[in-house]
Amino acid sequence: IAESSISRPRSGPGAIGGVIEARDRDATVAPDQELEALKAILLREGYLHRLEEVSVTRDAGITVPAAMPDLLDLVRIATVEAVEAIGKWRQAQTRPVPFMWNGFNYLTKIPSDLDFLADNKPLVTWLGFTIARNPFIVPLPMEQGKSMMSTGH
Repeated sequence: IAESSISRPRSGPGAIGGVIEARDRDATVAPDQELEALKAILLREGYLHRLEEVSVTRDAGITVPAAMPDLLDLVRIATVEAVEAIGKWRQAQTRPVPFMWNGFNYLTKIPSDLDFLADNKPLVTWLGFTIARNPFIVPLPMEQGKSMMSTGH
């Protein structure tokens, strides 16, 4: 299969409508797991898009919009489901292959997907922690949580 020609992907949370690159497609197996991963990614990307729309409403800079807490929960759940689905797909492969989405390894895209909310003061105040590089929306972002675990806290 020839390498597909993919236009430059839209970056950020509104980048919906992914493409798995044709490169390495013939080397992948498990089409059922691939489909499940795609479904999980599409669902997650849809929630990210809705979250982006809510975050730019007129009141979003003043208060936390009513829809935002539920959307954050949905994004968290969808993130876990996407990571698990990609993990199952990767386990079925005959060799390590990244799951590509819009030209990027999807698992490396996830950590920064919510960074656009990091400067939303009402949200950060309401949560009590930052959302930068925090794809699971937990009090300790990835890097801080790793350092806490290594020091035994």
